[in-house]
Amino acid sequence: MKTELTIEQKLEVVSLKHYHFLEWKPKKGDYYTTSRNDMQLYQIVDEDDDFFYTNFCDKSIVAENAKWPKESFLKDFGERRVYVPNFILNQ
Repeated sequence: MKTELTIEQKLEVVSLKHYHFLEWKPKKGDYYTTSRNDMQLYQIVDEDDDFFYTNFCDKSIVAENAKWPKESFLKDFGERRVYVPNFILNQ
């Protein structure tokens, strides 16, 4: 399993979001990154009725699952989240 994106993958997913307007309906198992200048990869590792629980894919980054309200996951800071489809990870 990949722990971070390549430069090409990062450019492609940012393009999918901002140029091709790829819609994302987040769910458990999805991968995402941010619009920041880094290659970090995150995954939604669990969800319940109200929250998504996410974590870094890089296991060298020790962190507990982050808890994000579903209603605001793609709003405010969440607008900077960028979906990473599986076909990008499989390149």
